[in-house]
Amino acid sequence: MDLLALAKAHIEAENQHDLEATMDTVAPGGALYDIHPTNETTHSRERIRALYADAYQAIPDMHIDLKNAVVDESKRQVFIQYTLTGTNRGSLQGLAPTNKPVRYNGGILYAFDEAGKLIEESVYFDKCEPLISMGLVRDPNTTLGLFLWLLPQSPFFLIKTLFYKLCKKKEKSD
Repeated sequence: MDLLALAKAHIEAENQHDLEATMDTVAPGGALYDIHPTNETTHSRERIRALYADAYQAIPDMHIDLKNAVVDESKRQVFIQYTLTGTNRGSLQGLAPTNKPVRYNGGILYAFDEAGKLIEESVYFDKCEPLISMGLVRDPNTTLGLFLWLLPQSPFFLIKTLFYKLCKKKEKSD
């Protein structure tokens, strides 16, 4: 059984926004779905169905572009790097629709049973990336973004950081 082909078939069902075809790739008894950025874990087929239905509603033009894949035949696993793109048209993780583009990079570990059905999907991505792409938060890799992230959450650390940077600049000029 070609594990990479199974992973690609699952992704294609997602790209077609076909809930039934997507669920047909999942084992009848459910699968371990572990979405690390949101701390959501489930084994329930009903909850998995709801996750996909929510995603298809939130980003109706969602497209997953596979970048790289590594297959481990002995563990029946496929790890992929991907880019997700689309437009946020519906509620996403409880947030109101922005009607703005969504783009982020991530990695997914898939595991398949002997029948070729998905028994695990562990999802990894930087939670900041989709929020930045939708214009909801500033990129913390910029000075302004870092300032805006730290000010409300860690004002004392922000003051310490600014003081540290000022001292470093003074050392360099001496």
